[in-house]
Amino acid sequence: MAHLLAVLAPDPARADGLLEAGLAAFRAIHGIRPSSQGAAGAGLRVARFRAAHGGGTEIVRNVRTPDLAAAVGAWVHRARHDGAALRAVAEAILEGGARFDAEARELDGYFAILAARGDGREAVLVTDRVGGLHVCWTVHGGATLVSTSSMVLAAVTGAGLDGTAVRELLATGSVFGERTLWAGIRKAPAATILRMTAGREPREERWWRIEEHGFDAGPRRGVEDLADGVVDAERALFAAFRNPVFDLTGGLDSRNLLAAAMKTGCRPSTVVNGRSDLADPVVAGRIAAALGLDHRNQQMGVDFRVPEFRDFERVAALGDGEANVFEYAATMLAQERTAESGFDLAVNGSWGELCRGYWWDLAPGSPAKRAALDPMLVTVRRFVADGFADEIAPALDAPFAAVAMNAEVERALADVSGRAAGLQADLVYARTRMQRWAGRIASLTSRLRPCAAPFMFRRPLE
Repeated sequence: MAHLLAVLAPDPARADGLLEAGLAAFRAIHGIRPSSQGAAGAGLRVARFRAAHGGGTEIVRNVRTPDLAAAVGAWVHRARHDGAALRAVAEAILEGGARFDAEARELDGYFAILAARGDGREAVLVTDRVGGLHVCWTVHGGATLVSTSSMVLAAVTGAGLDGTAVRELLATGSVFGERTLWAGIRKAPAATILRMTAGREPREERWWRIEEHGFDAGPRRGVEDLADGVVDAERALFAAFRNPVFDLTGGLDSRNLLAAAMKTGCRPSTVVNGRSDLADPVVAGRIAAALGLDHRNQQMGVDFRVPEFRDFERVAALGDGEANVFEYAATMLAQERTAESGFDLAVNGSWGELCRGYWWDLAPGSPAKRAALDPMLVTVRRFVADGFADEIAPALDAPFAAVAMNAEVERALADVSGRAAGLQADLVYARTRMQRWAGRIASLTSRLRPCAAPFMFRRPLE
């Protein structure tokens, strides 16, 4: 599983003790040991864990200084995914300013990147544009801890459950905002630089703003611009990864990605999961045959086993308790099957629906007109339909699920009030549903093997 653990403590003894506790928690919960470790100064300790299928880039050092960097996720920088690219990104993160702005424009994918100077006094965490690769932090006993596993941080700190998060999970299947299931352990926001020193809450700075690229602001862009952006994103992926496999169904998003891949001059391998007589496998098979592609139809019970209780247990740990184990277990086994077949990257059409105004039905009147979206309407129609979660967890000291979810929707809309109603619908979709539900799936899959969604690269999003 691709995971990250970092400890920033005031002294070596504290740093070493917390690191050992974290490594023990990783062994107990996830059954893994670090593939590389690093230290900087007296108090910074970092461990990186490989994905179950796929090595990725280990902890790297600057060739001239003792600075270090670690990354998780299928990040791509100037069409590269290697140690040299990670060093360049880390140098830009630590230098900041115009240097970082320039390099960040060329940084894409689901990722969390940690960079630190050799003195170990400060660590800098950078999250991807959409916050899709979930990474968490907490302050405990005078130290700051960062990890991709909230459950590991809870084991180290003794954190209990967060009542609001429990109700959200029961009501919607996801945990929203910066909450995790564990009290005091927070998810890092999207497109954010977090500057961390021992025992203090991070200083946050946004490095990219999706709201600045709404269709109601700046120059109008058309279908051709979007298409060019997707082609560029896939060209970078083909350069950075040796053997990607593309999800192919009968859906619009996967067909668009396949067309963009063909436009690059590459002929990708494709996969569809499901019974051979279902619509998606039938359509995907016809498309692949017409184009002469290397295509496979993976069927549960034939190409991979029907999920068993042991798989549900794995998913519970893999998703830190936030995943629907029955829903994701088959996906886990299907992903592992293609990874075992030699494919080093899974590519899917996630985020494509944002290009199609997926939630514009929530807009009052024309999506182009300036009109306020009703947060409670979004809450009721997209997230919490009844009081089920409140009824089965009445003793929790937490707001009712609809109240908590409505507050999250209000936060997602706070900086775009007065903008076009369609843009508000886009952003509440991106900041709630996609950042947390789709982000959890991307995070789980990244722990198995690298995955990418070209529609969430910079150019298509903008």
